[in-house]
Amino acid sequence: MEGGVPVLYAGLGAALARAATYSAVRVGGYERARGGVAAATGLPESAAVTKAVAGASAGAAGALVGAPFELAKTRMQAAPPGAYRHLGDALVRSAAGGGGLAGLWRGGVPAVARAAAVNAAQLGVYDGAKGWLRSVGGVGGAAAGGAWRWPPRRLAVW
Repeated sequence: MEGGVPVLYAGLGAALARAATYSAVRVGGYERARGGVAAATGLPESAAVTKAVAGASAGAAGALVGAPFELAKTRMQAAPPGAYRHLGDALVRSAAGGGGLAGLWRGGVPAVARAAAVNAAQLGVYDGAKGWLRSVGGVGGAAAGGAWRWPPRRLAVW
């Protein structure tokens, strides 16, 4: 393998930055988006369509924020070893190479569309499952530290 083991880590910093920003925005923004969708439409926050639209919005926002890091990661991994010194170098050179700052979002439209579709289902299902677990006593509240109780009170048959 040309470049040895370090080549396996090319773009790791960019991948971690993308994961951190994408996850923080999509998970952190979901509840706020759900409340906003409910307020704007008059639908309850528990409605499936409210959760789907909120999940799509949060996922799209996360992908939009993470797009520059995704571009840098792809370029760092595709480049010959040593072409980029670090994440900042990849971001600056990507912006300078074409399109300016807007060029950092090159290829972002498909990523945003994919994230919207995935998170419309993923975050809505997660929210519904979390609500169901709480309703059957499977997950404690903040006072219980979110600890699992087994068997859940309503499912216990003995």
